[in-house]
Amino acid sequence: MSANSSHSRAHRFSVCLFATLVAGVLVAPAAQAAVPDAPGQPTVTAGDSQITVEFTPPFDGGVGIDHYTASCSSSNGGVSSGNTGANSPIVVTGLTNGKTYTCSVTATNADGDSAASPDSVTVIPSTTPDAPAQPSVARGNGQITVSFTAPFNGGSAITGYTATCASLNGGAPGNATDTGSPVDVTGLTNGKTYTCSVTATNANGDGPSSPPSGAAIPSRVPDAPAQPTVNPDDSQITVTFTPP
Repeated sequence: MSANSSHSRAHRFSVCLFATLVAGVLVAPAAQAAVPDAPGQPTVTAGDSQITVEFTPPFDGGVGIDHYTASCSSSNGGVSSGNTGANSPIVVTGLTNGKTYTCSVTATNADGDSAASPDSVTVIPSTTPDAPAQPSVARGNGQITVSFTAPFNGGSAITGYTATCASLNGGAPGNATDTGSPVDVTGLTNGKTYTCSVTATNANGDGPSSPPSGAAIPSRVPDAPAQPTVNPDDSQITVTFTPP
């Protein structure tokens, strides 16, 4: 084998190796993107027919997250719902007050949806109670007893009821609070005409007032008359007095 032949083969090997290295640099595969990781367990805050869902963004899979989806479902018959957003928090509306919910979150990028986060703790949407129906009233001595039927509690237990009685003709107003029906409203003016209404209260605040009751007039037995005067006559006595 000549020296020139050996040199030629070595040169061709060097050229091929260089070309292979260059080609390798040029065609090396780019890092592969993937769907995002699942978000961690979200935190939830209940409102009126809605839940606010907060979460920490997960690893985006190598390409930016386009949006998040929060989904809330009920374990006892409430309407399920969801909503999307570009970041945390997401408010999910259209839920059923008084029903129990958990919520989860998924992240979406150009490659698709992540797995769902773990479910949140349970939460119950709620609002103030409904207005009670028209109450009934019974008069007493300087007071009115107000009876009513409990309304829907708005999804949160009712903590108290307030009965308010107002006079149509100058009587002193009054109100009282109790945990159930009936409520006795005292300090009213005997002989004056009143109507009464009721509101229910829960952790969210006071609900609207009921329609006013029918009219009631507090009263008591009459005072004793003052000493009468007497006028005797044939087999009779005429008794004269001033009305009390």
